[in-house]
Amino acid sequence: MAAQVLVAGKKYEGKYVAFESFTSTKVVSSGKDPVRVINAAEKKGIVEPVVVFVPRSDIAYIY
Repeated sequence: MAAQVLVAGKKYEGKYVAFESFTSTKVVSSGKDPVRVINAAEKKGIVEPVVVFVPRSDIAYIY
């Protein structure tokens, strides 16, 4: 199975990113505060935005 990249590039590193849905790759809002990211997406008419955190590439994250 090929890997799917939701967000490419360094523009969104270290930020929360909202998508229209689980199948969409269109970023509708982004920022450091997830609540503000959700609110911004909802103001654009997205009823249930999908929000993910994009880690910085120079830091190892352990979940």
